[in-house]
Amino acid sequence: MSSPYGVDLVRPITYEGITQWSDMAGEMEKDLPRLVDELRQTLATEPWGSGAEGKAFYANHYQGDGPTKLMDRCSNFPQQFADAGDRVREGVENLFTTDTTIAYDIGTGERVREV
Repeated sequence: MSSPYGVDLVRPITYEGITQWSDMAGEMEKDLPRLVDELRQTLATEPWGSGAEGKAFYANHYQGDGPTKLMDRCSNFPQQFADAGDRVREGVENLFTTDTTIAYDIGTGERVREV
């Protein structure tokens, strides 16, 4: 579909990109809980040590709740990514359908395209 605004959408290419996005979200949903758990376990060992340098690292690393907040938020990321792909797919399909309908109406003279 060619646009007067310089954007060309090609259905197979667009859907391939959205499918790749959905695959990535599925992999993230599978892998992220394990990775977050590994990170929590590693941080629980306090690998920075108890010396002055370790205490300084800890103070900076955990400033503003540090990695804890990020790890808590990670649980929502896969579903948010998957939902975004579904919304984009729906929006693109609506765009293709609308463009096809407008082209048909203009071609048959049933409707004049308004710009």
